[in-house]
Amino acid sequence: MISPEGFSFDMISDEERKYNEYNREDTEGDSSKDEEENEHIEDVDDSPNKENKGEIKIETDVKQLKSYSFHDREDLKNKLNHWGASQNLKFYFESQERKNLTTGVKVSTLYCSFKRKTKCEFYLEFRTDANDIYSLDSFHNFHNHSLLKYHDASAITPEIIEKIKELLPITKSYKYLTDTINKVFKKNFHFKTIYYQITKLGEIEYGKASEDAQFLISLLEKDAKERNGFYSAEFHENRLQNCCYMSLRMKTMFEYLMM
Repeated sequence: MISPEGFSFDMISDEERKYNEYNREDTEGDSSKDEEENEHIEDVDDSPNKENKGEIKIETDVKQLKSYSFHDREDLKNKLNHWGASQNLKFYFESQERKNLTTGVKVSTLYCSFKRKTKCEFYLEFRTDANDIYSLDSFHNFHNHSLLKYHDASAITPEIIEKIKELLPITKSYKYLTDTINKVFKKNFHFKTIYYQITKLGEIEYGKASEDAQFLISLLEKDAKERNGFYSAEFHENRLQNCCYMSLRMKTMFEYLMM
């Protein structure tokens, strides 16, 4: 699509749209979107304090960004995501990238994730040079709201993951583990963020529990048919609730006792 100013627009990808929706919605509640799915963990209020508009003005130092360069829009998004996590901020692309048809310059703009909620005017605009490398061109680095209370999953580095693996077997609770991680790495993670990181690590190493359950009942059902045993399972909303298995010998003994 071509704009009146001579810019064309590249259609935003589905992956980028999901990234934008995640970063916008994530500020409404928990520090990690996945965390909303577990009703057994208390909610996290990570939204800005409810100051009246215009009564707060918080500056974010963007000097560091002026020395950064980015190879493409994906590189820009990933690196800004990590930088934002260190500043207790989240960003999103509000629209597709613009490209000047005359000069070939590409323009990508990231906005504060609270833009819609508090009308925050913070933005970072990046433009490409003759080598198609992105750099910071213009910005407004003030917020009209308090920043996020907690660091989110974007702030978890490989070093933090290794420390979690090291401490997990000897730590008495997720809360204690989170406090230790925050102290060692000078972060402010909510324990839910660490809890879900531990869950993901377990899934990577051992697979999802739901997959293990499906594999188990498949083996039991097959064995019961082939060896004349007994197998029965109860499901609720496609989730395994109860399962009973008896080998032929167990089934024979059970039938004898019930006579």
